[in-house]
Amino acid sequence: MATATQVNISAEYEIRYFEQGQIIVIKVLAQNKQEAHQYYLDSGKTNNNLYSIRPDK
Repeated sequence: MATATQVNISAEYEIRYFEQGQIIVIKVLAQNKQEAHQYYLDSGKTNNNLYSIRPDK
């Protein structure tokens, strides 16, 4: 009898945003792009300064 194992798959997302005239790059582990975006917002950042979240999947 086979047992099902729940696997928590995360990917590394690179978030680029502007801060004081410079581009800042951070990397986060998240389930999907929306979760990575939520991490960015939860850290006190705004969408006005967001440049990109990669990979674009």
